[in-house]
Amino acid sequence: MFRAGDRRMRMLERRERDVVLHYGTRRGADGLEAHVWVSSGELPVVGHRNADEFVEIARFPPAARA
Repeated sequence: MFRAGDRRMRMLERRERDVVLHYGTRRGADGLEAHVWVSSGELPVVGHRNADEFVEIARFPPAARA
């Protein structure tokens, strides 16, 4: 999934769209599992189907601090 997310992110950046690559983890039967998903504004792009099952641990670019 990381490659697909990375490709979509770069495609949207070339089109000068706001894009965020999210990184998430969860505990699975065999240990820690990782997942990435991409959004553009409020719109899901790729990887959102089960993103709610993961805890977001990072995003790129990082969210602005308040």
